[in-house]
Amino acid sequence: MFQVIATYVAAGDCWLLAAISCLSQYPHLMKRIIPEGQGFTAAEGYCGVFRFNFWSFGKWKEVIIDDKLPTFNGRLVFMHSPDKNEFWTALMEKAYAKYGFDFVL
Repeated sequence: MFQVIATYVAAGDCWLLAAISCLSQYPHLMKRIIPEGQGFTAAEGYCGVFRFNFWSFGKWKEVIIDDKLPTFNGRLVFMHSPDKNEFWTALMEKAYAKYGFDFVL
């Protein structure tokens, strides 16, 4: 089970936190959205980008993002895990922002 923490007072999109939190309870769906074989080590093929898939109008749409995440005083600004080495929630949040607004991050 995953733990998800967020600071969404200003962002106003706590619905995304709720959706990701629910989604984390279904590993088979997580594997569809976050393709396996990605990580931060050379053995995992790390190249500075991550791929996510989102269901859109009857088909899967791949979204590719870089690994840069917003921080303040050395801490992730928005969605994050209590484990300082776990970044999937922040990366998924960024990917969904790119998917939903189709802009360059």
